[in-house]
Amino acid sequence: MNDGVAPLDTRVFRFVGYDDPEQAGQAARLYLDILEQEVAMLEGAMTEGDSARAAAAAHRIKSHAGLVD
Repeated sequence: MNDGVAPLDTRVFRFVGYDDPEQAGQAARLYLDILEQEVAMLEGAMTEGDSARAAAAAHRIKSHAGLVD
């Protein structure tokens, strides 16, 4: 069941991994690690009330999302 949510387009991981499943998996894990760090930076900026840092982190997160949209 999809509930109206589009599936992630993971072709970028296969592309970066040269169609090698192991390398594609490593690329996906790296993507998730970086995304987790960006979300933590956003949370920290929001907690500290630093709107400039929050905006920068949100922009990077949006850019990362575009890779799998």
